[in-house]
Amino acid sequence: MMMMMMTMMMIIIIIIIEYIKRYDRVCVQLHFNICKKTGKLRHQHWYDHVPKSVETSHEGNVTILWNQQCELTELFLTINRHHNL
Repeated sequence: MMMMMMTMMMIIIIIIIEYIKRYDRVCVQLHFNICKKTGKLRHQHWYDHVPKSVETSHEGNVTILWNQQCELTELFLTINRHHNL
């Protein structure tokens, strides 16, 4: 019984890890597309793109954040922390 529960826990952990990997790949593609629009690309394809924490457009009027908390209102938003499952 204990072995079965441990096996189930391991399966759940693997499922969560795989979900996070897929989620991150979608976000990398979105980050790539935003960088493409602002002219900050370093790679030709989205799957080669490795996001920096902070990117700024050539004109300096756009800042692109990767996995950063940002304060948009008087509340501090922490919705980007999907790793806290």
